[in-house]
Amino acid sequence: MVSPGRLTAHARNSIEHNELLNIVQGLVNWGRFLSTFVGADKPPRGCASHMLAENVHPKIVQERLGHSSIAITMDIYSHLMPNMQADAAAK
Repeated sequence: MVSPGRLTAHARNSIEHNELLNIVQGLVNWGRFLSTFVGADKPPRGCASHMLAENVHPKIVQERLGHSSIAITMDIYSHLMPNMQADAAAK
């Protein structure tokens, strides 16, 4: 076992990425659980806001919400990602 201090930056980022995915999956599962009580078949819209705030790719959010196209998701939620253009240019 490698001590956490000896992990490479790539390995630390991979671990952080996996932890973030676990958090997002937990939010999605929680949204599905809550939707059983309100009769909805999709996660609550707040779940999408949290996913986008955590930089989950909009295509994933679109699929989770059941939108027929990415355009619908972006029309509704693009205001939550004001730095998307700047982030893309920085990469």
